[in-house]
Amino acid sequence: MLRFWPVKRNPVKRPTPIISGLDRCPPEICEYIFSFACTDDGTTARSLSLVSRYIYQTSTIYRYQTISVMGVDKMLSLCVALEKTPLPRRPVRHLFATHHKIPANASSRPLSRRFTVDLIYGKSSLTQMATSIKDKHEEPTNLQTFRAVVRLLGLVSSTLETLTIVMPSKTQGFAIPLPLHRLTALTELSIYGMFGSHTAWIPELSYTLPKLQRLHIAGPDTNQYQTPWLVRLAPALTHLRLTGVEGGRGVHIPSILEDILALPHSPHNYFPSKPYPRHPAIERIIVQYRIPPLRLQSDFEHSLFLGSLVVLQSIINEYAHDDVVALKPQLWHDDTRRQVMEAKELWVSRVQGGLGCWDEGDQMDLHI
Repeated sequence: MLRFWPVKRNPVKRPTPIISGLDRCPPEICEYIFSFACTDDGTTARSLSLVSRYIYQTSTIYRYQTISVMGVDKMLSLCVALEKTPLPRRPVRHLFATHHKIPANASSRPLSRRFTVDLIYGKSSLTQMATSIKDKHEEPTNLQTFRAVVRLLGLVSSTLETLTIVMPSKTQGFAIPLPLHRLTALTELSIYGMFGSHTAWIPELSYTLPKLQRLHIAGPDTNQYQTPWLVRLAPALTHLRLTGVEGGRGVHIPSILEDILALPHSPHNYFPSKPYPRHPAIERIIVQYRIPPLRLQSDFEHSLFLGSLVVLQSIINEYAHDDVVALKPQLWHDDTRRQVMEAKELWVSRVQGGLGCWDEGDQMDLHI
């Protein structure tokens, strides 16, 4: 009779899951660490959500702390994600938004010395031409952009502390829309490419930006009266920067300074306005001109630029020696990619505690 003896089998040893050091930390300590780590453009927060289930849960509150969104489709996707997340778990504190699609690894620095020379002297690059043609076909309409920005800012208006919005407009009639909701927590605002004659944001007379301390307006898409108007909405404003706002819209920077600081109007003030008292909290105004390349300058534009510098010099020497700082002019360029990435680098610097656009190291000597 045959007998079958049972065969002893060794149990299969399953691999022990590797537990990282952070997985052993209490959630309070992890959240404290993540609050300092998530200060870039949002890359760190997204990476933390892929580490482990525990890290995913403990980093949830900081996943939307700092956000950089490029493109209308990305804005709409972000709106959907925010609407699905309870408000206490999505406190957006720092936001960079633009409707232009820029590659993730793009930089504001020129690709080469030849690329820089091409921008200055007007030699067209085949790559640049192909990119501009592609972007022209994929660029969303003004109405789509307007609705996306209003929807996004409406979702984050109660917690937003710093906002940089870059939307240089190629055509008149498009403005950067600010939300009708009150930005009660906003302390720093940078606006690139605002066109004032078609303002998309008409606030109530009692509307204010109560905590706004720093305002940066950049780009030629603005008008003469928009900057003083925004300054009056911010009673706590201490710092103002104007970068390249004088191009193309008849903006006279010395006249803006005279309105904000309540200075006597000079004979060269081409935009006399109703006199207002000096802003109660303003401490520093930084001005930086952006001159166009020589190939785009006319004699009239060149004379306006020199005349504005002369009046600015007079204002600084006579009235605003400690209030106004003039930085050395930068070369104006029409490369949207560089403009967006330059603004993003300044925004990241501010989020990480740097000076960003408030660096006064490259001053122009206008004192006599």
